[in-house]
Amino acid sequence: MAVGARFDDRVTGKISEFAPKAIKAHVDIDPSAISKSVAVDIAVVGHARLVLKQLLPLLDAEPRREWVREVRGWIQGFPFAYDRQTPELLPQYVIEQIYEVTRGNAIITTDVGQHQMWSAHFYKYARPRQFISSGGLGTMGFGLPAAIGAPIRLPRQDRGVHRGRRQHPDELPGAGGGRGARAADQRGHPEQRVPGHGAAVAGDVL
Repeated sequence: MAVGARFDDRVTGKISEFAPKAIKAHVDIDPSAISKSVAVDIAVVGHARLVLKQLLPLLDAEPRREWVREVRGWIQGFPFAYDRQTPELLPQYVIEQIYEVTRGNAIITTDVGQHQMWSAHFYKYARPRQFISSGGLGTMGFGLPAAIGAPIRLPRQDRGVHRGRRQHPDELPGAGGGRGARAADQRGHPEQRVPGHGAAVAGDVL
């Protein structure tokens, strides 16, 4: 069941082989989005919040012990960790340090790539709308303009931009005034201050 989301190719893989035995349901406020890439069996056009509120009374709560056991097995088999002994500067470590420096108060924005997942996992978010990313839409170059726009809503808030390597090197490097936007690339390269702009970006992104 997909609610307000598209069947991204990162999820489906080869569409002809995606969940062939499953009954697929899609809830979306935009009718043109339903069955756009994956043909669904149940189509519901409507606001996600309203549709889910109507569905909840129809569902019976059931304990899912087998599912919980399987998930716990995944956690043990694929622990949420990285090599902390390596001499290399890993992006996971860099993001954790950004969390420490900002005390978890920054608005974090991302471009597109693996760093989206690292940013979601290794920065400990404390409140809603603190992590701004284009998600599966894959909007290249999204991170920096999102960080520039963030202080319009929260003018005194730090912003952090997590970028991939070689993403839009000709992009506007920063915005004057307010607090600077800190940036780290996927390999955790040291940031470089841009004179005359309120931003710092990873050296090889420029």
